[in-house]
Amino acid sequence: MGHEDRRSDHEATDGLLNLLKKGSHDLNAVQFKLEREFQQVYPDNVTPSLIILSCFLLLPVVSLFLNLN
Repeated sequence: MGHEDRRSDHEATDGLLNLLKKGSHDLNAVQFKLEREFQQVYPDNVTPSLIILSCFLLLPVVSLFLNLN
C-alpha cells in the first residue's frame, strides 16, 4: 500500500501528480545545493541550528551595545 507510480485515466490527476513530482524534485535539488553551499562556507562542527541559537544569544548584547552609544 505504498505510493508507487499509479497510472490514471484522468488528465487532471496525471497533471497534478506530475506537478507534485516535479516540485518534489526541484525542492530536493534546492536542499542539496543549500547543504553543499553550507558545508563549503562553515566548518564541519557548525550546524544551522547552532548559528541561529548564537544569533538569538548575541542579539541582546548587540542591542545593549547599540543603546549605550
